[in-house]
Amino acid sequence: MEQLVTAITSFITWLQIPAVVCYALALCLGGYEMLYVGGEQGTAKGKRTFVIATVAFVIIKGANALATSLGGKINF
Repeated sequence: MEQLVTAITSFITWLQIPAVVCYALALCLGGYEMLYVGGEQGTAKGKRTFVIATVAFVIIKGANALATSLGGKINF
């Protein structure tokens, strides 16, 4: 069972590497929309991109914390 928990934790850790890159790209896209698209529509789309990217990033980073904290408490 310990091997399964370790495998899941390492997979989640591996998954976070591209998530950081995608988060940075999403922030760049949101900034581009706010600055260069302009107007109310560009500002609204940029803010929406920022919020969605941040929520997704928090969920992905929180999955590792959840897997780590529950890893020692699961018994079969």
